[in-house]
Amino acid sequence: MTREICFYPNPILRRKSQEVKTFDRHLRQLVEDMFETMELEGGVGFAAPQIGISERVLVIDLKAGPQTRLVVINPQLEMSGRSSKGTEGCLSIPGISAAVTRPSHVRVEGFDVKGKSFELEADGLMARALQHEVDHLDGIFFIDRLSSVERSLMAGKLRRFEKDFASGQKPQRILEKTESLL
Repeated sequence: MTREICFYPNPILRRKSQEVKTFDRHLRQLVEDMFETMELEGGVGFAAPQIGISERVLVIDLKAGPQTRLVVINPQLEMSGRSSKGTEGCLSIPGISAAVTRPSHVRVEGFDVKGKSFELEADGLMARALQHEVDHLDGIFFIDRLSSVERSLMAGKLRRFEKDFASGQKPQRILEKTESLL
C-alpha cells in the first residue's frame, strides 16, 4: 500500500528516528509500503520518516539488478575513501536537486526485516544513497550539506515549500530535472 509522503519542512523529518526493537509483520508491511511508495514516485532510496514513521528503517532500489534492492534496519555507517560530488534530489523536497559532496565508500551494519544482522561495503551510487537515507534517519536533509551560498540560491524554492506546509497544502512540484531522487 502506498503511503503519503511527508514534505519539507514537516518537523518529523527533523527528528532523530528511534531504533526498531520488534521485527514482526508490521515491520515487513512497513518495508513493503516504503518500496511501493518509493517506486511509485520514482525514487531510488527512501527512509521511514519520509512517510511519518520515526523509526530507523531505510530501503534502496537502484534498479540495476537483483543485488541492488536493499533494506537496512537500524543502520550504522562507517564512511571512508575520497569524497566525490554527485547530484542528489529527495522525494520530500520534489523538484530540487544539488551537487552534494560525500565520502565515496561506506561500510554499513544493520539488520534485515527478520532481525538478522549483516554488514556490507558499498561505493558509488549505493554509498551515496545509504548516506542520504541515514541522514534522513538523523533528521538531516541533503540541503543541509550544502554551503550557505548554494543554499541561498534555492531559498525561494524552499520558501514555497514552507508556505505550502504552513497552509496545509501539498507542495507544487517544482519543474527542475532531478538526476536521482533519494
